[in-house]
Amino acid sequence: MNKEQFWSEYENACKATSIGGELCKLVGGFFPIVIAVVSVGISTGFAAIGGPVIGLVGIGFAVVLALMGAPIAALGTIATETKRQTRLMALDIKYR
Repeated sequence: MNKEQFWSEYENACKATSIGGELCKLVGGFFPIVIAVVSVGISTGFAAIGGPVIGLVGIGFAVVLALMGAPIAALGTIATETKRQTRLMALDIKYR
């Protein structure tokens, strides 16, 4: 067993990323921003047409939609961590 090879593979396993996981994190991060901007714009238009109450409902709707990005980002984190754990387990089995 070569210690340098083990530590090199260990560092690579700890830095492993999942492309799908990173994409989910990216979408989960941008989704709230985009939805909030679009919803605030729409609610401003509704406020001009139907009064301030409808505008507040639109802003509340924007907040709810913005919170929907968190589960998407969480799935990305789970995917990346699962890949890292799988590589670490394979490394553990390899060097036993």
